[in-house]
Amino acid sequence: MVDFTKELRAIKDLSLKYQDNTGIDYHIFPAIALIENGYGKYPLIDRETKEWAYNPLGIKGSSLHGYITVNSYEYFPGFAYSAKVTFRKYLSYSECFDDALFLIKRFFPSAFSFRAIPIRFMEELLRGPVKWSTSSSYLKDFSKAIKLV
Repeated sequence: MVDFTKELRAIKDLSLKYQDNTGIDYHIFPAIALIENGYGKYPLIDRETKEWAYNPLGIKGSSLHGYITVNSYEYFPGFAYSAKVTFRKYLSYSECFDDALFLIKRFFPSAFSFRAIPIRFMEELLRGPVKWSTSSSYLKDFSKAIKLV
């Protein structure tokens, strides 16, 4: 079992280092981690092997290190449904954060204009050509989570 409180502390510490290097407010990644991991109730671990993916940001797909499969709620306009979903597997949180930065630079470059303003940063992620999340309540959830970081 994963001690999510310990993991969140590590995510916060790393976020401070990334803030120094990128200017991205250190609250952003831990707030995303809270949402994506259901405030610790649903950490992203493989549903069968129980393997930890070091993917607190909930980045879907496959990485150089493969993927994990989890049950996840997915959203389609008007309804939510449960599905088996693959999430990228990393060997460290730094690797996950670096991948997130790569994706943000590629698909959401306008977000960097708001890197010191978490809510505006997230608004840009949610309006990009590829959606950071399809949940209609993600911005509201993010606003709540950021207050807990």
